[in-house]
Amino acid sequence: RVFLSGVYPKDLLYLENLTSWSLSGSLGITSFPTDLSRLKKLKSIGMTSISSVLPNKIPDSFFDLPLVSLDLSHGFDLSNLISSNLFKMNQLKDLTGLRVSNCNIKTVDETFKELVNITDLRIERNPFTAFPTEILSLVKLTILYIGVNGIGATNMTLPLMNLPKLELLNFGGDYDLSDFAVKFSGMTGL
Repeated sequence: RVFLSGVYPKDLLYLENLTSWSLSGSLGITSFPTDLSRLKKLKSIGMTSISSVLPNKIPDSFFDLPLVSLDLSHGFDLSNLISSNLFKMNQLKDLTGLRVSNCNIKTVDETFKELVNITDLRIERNPFTAFPTEILSLVKLTILYIGVNGIGATNMTLPLMNLPKLELLNFGGDYDLSDFAVKFSGMTGL
């Protein structure tokens, strides 16, 4: 296990066969490489709990990679849709797994619908006030974590029958499940 602080070492860019890059608990990270173009085989990035002061922007360099998995949970403050680069997620065309739990996400925009290959979405512990309906366009979704957020019973509807492949649904909080059979009809995977 290696603990990093400050600026990422430039030598990382010479690991051209690197396929997975994971950092967790390195609480002193202050910047990221601005050019990752040499890492053409990098498919997975995990950066969780990476700084005591949460970065408020997904590095632009991430969007030039052929990522299939991205985990930024507990590591970024993505409350501003534009300045955080959250709106650029649709550029990651091969992305199948996205974990942005506890990243202070308040909303997602229309471009989120373009993440058509997503099968695993973990977006819980964010201050949503309504169910992000853009999620309903992610028809390949098999795993969805969306619980423990600001969505109360009066603001939450679960039109999840649009997600027939859903096999695992994790939600907690104050949800209205009075018409459970209707809300979950057609979901043969659950």
